[in-house]
Amino acid sequence: MNRSAPNRSAPLGNSSTRNTVPKKWVVILLVLALVYTLLQPLANRQFGWQLPSLQGLLTADRAPAPKDGNDPAENDRSADTPANQAELNQPGQAPNTTSEDGRTVRPNEGRVAKEDSNPSVAENSDNAKGRASDSDESALLHGMLRSEAREVYVSPAGLRYTRGSVEGHRLKHLERHLSDQPERSGRHGVFNGDMPQVLRWIDDGYQRARQSEPGTRQRQEQGRTVYEADFPQPIGFVGGREGNRRGRPATKQLRVVTEEDRVITAFPY
Repeated sequence: MNRSAPNRSAPLGNSSTRNTVPKKWVVILLVLALVYTLLQPLANRQFGWQLPSLQGLLTADRAPAPKDGNDPAENDRSADTPANQAELNQPGQAPNTTSEDGRTVRPNEGRVAKEDSNPSVAENSDNAKGRASDSDESALLHGMLRSEAREVYVSPAGLRYTRGSVEGHRLKHLERHLSDQPERSGRHGVFNGDMPQVLRWIDDGYQRARQSEPGTRQRQEQGRTVYEADFPQPIGFVGGREGNRRGRPATKQLRVVTEEDRVITAFPY
């Protein structure tokens, strides 16, 4: 009995079936490509990445390499002639750059445009000026006295506060008139305000009295000048033993005693 030998040349399977990619993988690849296409620009904007587009990935392998081995991005500037470069790049300036839309950007142009388009830049500039002004004011004693020398302070009206008196400094003596001393014999003028306010009252009364305005007086006493000025509202009261006996009456009058431009004392009376 003759048995036929197996046909060894017959294919074991369908070659076209073996070489065909399953449909599910095609679907997966398409979904991944779609997701990458949608997320690539968003990721670049959100995180500052430089992910290439899907088209760029597909064409990257086919892009011809530069013949001279240079970066193609550097060759984009070959259109600028030497004369143009000399005109655009002046000595002492940073080199010009090229924007994304191909426009030549001069030094600082992009920065100025960005500052102009960003309202917070102007706001920050105003805040910086405000902080500088606050810093200058904080450097003044009591917000208005400028330090001229060691322990010498000058007011805006030109009055000088220096060392002297039993307290050691004229400002220390002035502080005694910010509170009452009920046991002090006689009268004791007490200001209603704090030190910055008192210094403003002294400057105001001094300037008005020097100009002999109505409601002011000045006289000489033992080499010192006494300035007196009236105010429209009470600036303090009369304390001490006499003032307390009279019920601490309010007063609108100020007396300033000086030696030239040096303050000796000042108080309401």
